[in-house]
Amino acid sequence: MRNIILLILKGFVIGCGKILPGVSGSLIALSLGVYEPAVEAISNIFNNFKKNIIYLGLLGIGILISIIIGSHIISYLLNKCYLISMFLFIGLIMGSVIDVKNKIVKKKYLITILVAVLSFYLFSIKGISEYDFNSLTSLFIIGFIDAFTMIVPGISGTAIFMLLGCYDELLYIFANMIGILFKSPFIIIILSLGLLIGIIITSNLMNYLLKNKSDLIYSIILGFSLSTAVFLFIKTVSTNFNIIEFIIGIIFLIIGCIITNYKSHKI
Repeated sequence: MRNIILLILKGFVIGCGKILPGVSGSLIALSLGVYEPAVEAISNIFNNFKKNIIYLGLLGIGILISIIIGSHIISYLLNKCYLISMFLFIGLIMGSVIDVKNKIVKKKYLITILVAVLSFYLFSIKGISEYDFNSLTSLFIIGFIDAFTMIVPGISGTAIFMLLGCYDELLYIFANMIGILFKSPFIIIILSLGLLIGIIITSNLMNYLLKNKSDLIYSIILGFSLSTAVFLFIKTVSTNFNIIEFIIGIIFLIIGCIITNYKSHKI
């Protein structure tokens, strides 16, 4: 029973990371010691189906509870104190960047720089918010991207969706998931289908890469994380704010960096 509760709690913490802009839920999973077992379970789910499905199911329960409850809290914070909240999230990214860097044995700085530049450019172009969010194709793509960012450590799905321009819509869906399921079930079904297929494909890919190309994959993750932090910072300081908010925001940025870096070593 203790292990069941602990696994659900770990899922809850991972779910918090998933909905916080800038925080990588998969990196938190890595820190909690459940990432590699989860990827292995997804990649080889039929080898020991009952054990794997129970393990993933308990994690999933914790993540789902966290997303439904936490979505309301995050939405409130972004509406009431945007700059301070965003600086905290950016600080959480920077803490993750430090942890990812420490995992690279053979430094591949050229790859990191190239990925950072490319992803920064992609963040700068027109976002997916120009598309009809009720389009089945768009929903499937969003679900697939969510799965990719969920599985790859160091890449924050919420930060990516915020940069793409569809974070508010996703946050609304997460916060009102039960109601939407009854009113517009196809939104949840297609989104979930994209998520499921994305998880299967990305998990198998990551399972191979982490076992055979760990330095390469962590160098790529580092590039994504750095560009996300820089772009979010530029986007945040482009809004209206006063000097007091900015000073408080910097303090929270430092706090966020300390929290993530501390958890990645202590949890």
